[in-house]
Amino acid sequence: MRDCPLADTKNRSLLVKRSSFGLPGVVTIALSLPLTPLPATASGSEEGKKVYGEVRPDAALVYICGGIKDSFFYDDQLFINMSGYHSRCAFTHVSPGTHVLWDRYVRSWLFDFAAGQTYYLGDNIAAFTTLPEAEGQAKIRKAKQFVEPTQKERSKAASTIAKKWPLLKQELESKLALTGGVVYTPPTSTDGIIRIPAGTAMSVELMENLNSGLNVAGESVWFRIAEDALVDDRLFVRAGTPVRASVRDAHKNSRWGKGGDLDVTMISVTASDGTICPLIGQASCIGAEWLERNRPLGLAAYAGGNLVGLVALNALMKGAMAFIPAGATVKVFTRQDIWIRPPQASGERGSGVGKPPDRVRAYARSKIACNIVKGEVSQIVEIVFEGVRDIASAELFEVAGWQMPTPMRASSLSRVKEEWIAQFGGHVCRFLRLGDAGTQLAFRLTAADGTVAIAQGTVLMSLQ
Repeated sequence: MRDCPLADTKNRSLLVKRSSFGLPGVVTIALSLPLTPLPATASGSEEGKKVYGEVRPDAALVYICGGIKDSFFYDDQLFINMSGYHSRCAFTHVSPGTHVLWDRYVRSWLFDFAAGQTYYLGDNIAAFTTLPEAEGQAKIRKAKQFVEPTQKERSKAASTIAKKWPLLKQELESKLALTGGVVYTPPTSTDGIIRIPAGTAMSVELMENLNSGLNVAGESVWFRIAEDALVDDRLFVRAGTPVRASVRDAHKNSRWGKGGDLDVTMISVTASDGTICPLIGQASCIGAEWLERNRPLGLAAYAGGNLVGLVALNALMKGAMAFIPAGATVKVFTRQDIWIRPPQASGERGSGVGKPPDRVRAYARSKIACNIVKGEVSQIVEIVFEGVRDIASAELFEVAGWQMPTPMRASSLSRVKEEWIAQFGGHVCRFLRLGDAGTQLAFRLTAADGTVAIAQGTVLMSLQ
């Protein structure tokens, strides 16, 4: 998926406007969000009346508008035959969940679709992409034909599907299994508990920088619930609750100007009563190609007739890494109906809570050199703690006010005069925010006698 800004929850636009984030090494980010659907019917051109798909609560409405003459499939179904046409649009309803879209060349793309939502898809030479709302609806309005595959086209496609789909499904089996790893079993009795409908939307925030040069397929990554999720004015999931996600695909940038790519799928979140809820949601990204980032050079070479030199240069150069910054937001949805117990009012705390841990200062002596956009991180990150006499262990447990599900333990500790220096691995860089405000970190310091102190401080990252 290509050209996508950070999610804009006001206009709910999906994917695909160019955004440089004011950073070097421009990349493009795709955050898979639903869009506002078109009306059920609308007047067309001289071709006659166009009929649009209607939103259904039990399925996702998916449009395809094509510019490339080809046939497209989803799973074991023919979606649309574009052959011989430049301006055809089609729609279909698909069941909630993960689906494979592919073409006759067996290029494939995974999409996560939520019930009751509308998505607009388009094709280009490099990838099959989700389109922003304005662009998707404009393509539909300009389409010369709104079609369904004919019986003849379906019959012709059947042999292609029978030959290629089983092999493609087998090839993608491990990726498709990621989203099915959480099984929710409804209770036998629903008396006194709350139903959370399938497709209930929540906004989540990415808690770590993702880069196709650092992340690997199958790796767990974390988001958090951005704000309290309510159903009928009752709390469903608390703000700050971790959301587990998994890297479904990750490829580094490569020669011939090719950018890297990332595909992250949402897995689950824990409701206010402890219920593990399966989710639908997706964040995907493709790094800009080298020629795309060096368009003036390409135009100059074309104008000067030096196409051979341009092709040779492009063969040697790499595109940008795929990069999604910490702080990016995206919508996720419940995968099925969930039943939870109403949250109970929290009682007053007892008087025996105990003395709160001491608070001390943590800081880095200078900006941490991590060009996370390009996938470059420091081998060692040093954090200084002052005002503490004894440390047996130190672990990073909180980032930007969010408690990490798996704290990061310091690899070494040493005392220099009145300060302690802790060394952490370069993976700390993945949790640091871009920008001048820095990132607030909290560390748990444990002394030899078991007493605990909390160290807090704000650190800055340098892209140099």
